[in-house]
Amino acid sequence: MPTKQTGMTLVELIVSIVILGFVGISLMIIMTNTSLQSAKPMIDVQAAIIGKAYMEEILSKSYSDPDGASETTRDEFDDVEDYSGTDTLSGYTVTYSVKKKDPCNDIAKITSECKKITVSVKHQSQSNSLPFVAYKFY
Repeated sequence: MPTKQTGMTLVELIVSIVILGFVGISLMIIMTNTSLQSAKPMIDVQAAIIGKAYMEEILSKSYSDPDGASETTRDEFDDVEDYSGTDTLSGYTVTYSVKKKDPCNDIAKITSECKKITVSVKHQSQSNSLPFVAYKFY
């Protein structure tokens, strides 16, 4: 009386290993893509915080130069027109500029002069920058 053997043949075992290999590779690809994209929201939030801080700093300054002197560093800046340049902060590039716009009736339906403040923040790992625009009225 022959005995009934249970188990898998060599072909079944090889097919199972190949299928598990494909599943493992697929999972690794998904996990790699997910981990690469998980830093993007954090970078965007940090860029927004940096841009907001620069914008608040510029808007807190006087509309026109109070002492008439020309300042050369951000620590010395005392009016909004002093801001024109680029700073680098651990992987982020911040570009800021102020341009006089006279009159500003297309913005606020008033005829007074204003200054357009532009701050742009870009991280070294991203291709596009995050722009901020504000107007300071006289």
